[in-house]
Amino acid sequence: ANLCSRAAPCRSFSVALAKTDPKGEIVALDSGGFGTVTINKAVALIAPPGIYAGITVPTGDDGITVAAGATDDVVVRGLAINGIPPTCCSAGIRFLTGHALHVENVVVSGIPGGGGILFLGNGELYVRDSEFRENPTGVGVAGTTLASIEHSRFDNNTVGMSVNEDARVAVRDSVFSGNTFRGIRASENSEVSIDGCTISGNNIGIVVENT
Repeated sequence: ANLCSRAAPCRSFSVALAKTDPKGEIVALDSGGFGTVTINKAVALIAPPGIYAGITVPTGDDGITVAAGATDDVVVRGLAINGIPPTCCSAGIRFLTGHALHVENVVVSGIPGGGGILFLGNGELYVRDSEFRENPTGVGVAGTTLASIEHSRFDNNTVGMSVNEDARVAVRDSVFSGNTFRGIRASENSEVSIDGCTISGNNIGIVVENT
């Protein structure tokens, strides 16, 4: 019920979002868990250095759902998104609509039955300095997505990264290690460029599959 000011902060991301103007910022002031949220406008969710801002993903829900406008850019920075088993069919971050999603310094782990980031709409995805571990899919993209992934880790997932349909993805200076099925999986109609990456200890490092 607070005003989401420094003097009277809100307790959850969802409440803060309702009181934030488009293109505004929601900043975690103290460490804690801030709940799941559906983002419907251009906004930034930020945890500053030294602050632990967590989202626990319940079964059948997503940590962050992006269902924004066609010109809206969404930023997620510094968050930790974790699943508690069984957490079936969920995603740490699920993108449905919007212009672009920027994920920076985010850790998504333990989302059984779902994925770290599932980018299912048409748009642009930018991932930097992030970690994805112990998920069925670390990052999955589909549609006519344009994605850039830099300085990130994909460890002990089933599939590190899955690129589907007509998506185009550039990966640079990242690590794919210990993924039990595929390090990088691409469909025959997609485009994937890989530069300066380490791909080791996976069941299969890179595979292109017929759709």
